[in-house]
Amino acid sequence: MAYEDEKIIKAMNAYKKGTYGSIQEGFFIKEELVTFEKEWLFDKKMQIMLPTSFTDMPMEQAKLKYPMEQRPQVIKTNEETDINFTFSLIDQPLTNEQVKHLRDTLKGVLKNARPDMRFTEEGMEEMEERRVGWFELTYSGLDSRLYNIMYFTPIEGKMMHGIFNCPAKTAVNWRPVVFEMMHTIEEGEKE
Repeated sequence: MAYEDEKIIKAMNAYKKGTYGSIQEGFFIKEELVTFEKEWLFDKKMQIMLPTSFTDMPMEQAKLKYPMEQRPQVIKTNEETDINFTFSLIDQPLTNEQVKHLRDTLKGVLKNARPDMRFTEEGMEEMEERRVGWFELTYSGLDSRLYNIMYFTPIEGKMMHGIFNCPAKTAVNWRPVVFEMMHTIEEGEKE
C-alpha cells in the first residue's frame, strides 16, 4: 500500500478514537452516539443536560464505589458503571465570589490527604448567572488510573458539588463533553 493511501486511511479512521458533536445534537464518542436531555435534580432546584443512556446507580453498587456514608446524593452511570456523573447539593452557603476560594481549598485538602493524586488543570467557567470552579486529577484505582473533574457552583445560595469520573484512558474522549455539560447547569424552573 502506498504511503499516501495509508495517510488517507489513518485520517478516515481518526474519528473512531475521538469525540465529535455537541450537547444539543449528541456526541459521537469513539463511534458511539451519546444523546443528552435536560434532567432535574434536587427537587427541581437544578437542571443539567445528561446522557440519556445513563441511569441512577443502584444503591448496592453505590455503596461499593463510594463507601463513605456521605456518598454523592445523585449518581448517574453508564451500563458498565465505569463512567459516572455525581451531584450533591450541600447545605453550605456559596456565592459566585466564593467559588474560586472553595475550589482552591478543596484542592489543597485533597493534596494533603492523598499525595498520590496528580492534579492537572484547573479553571473557572464564567456563565451569565453563575461561576463554576473546577479542577482535574488522576489517581490509582483498584485496577487502573482514574480521571476526575470536580466542580462547584452555587444553586439557590448553596454549594453544588459535581464530580465526573472515568478510566483515565477514556478521559480524552469525555473531557470536552463534561465541559459542555457544565454550561447547561440552570437553577430552578425556567419558563
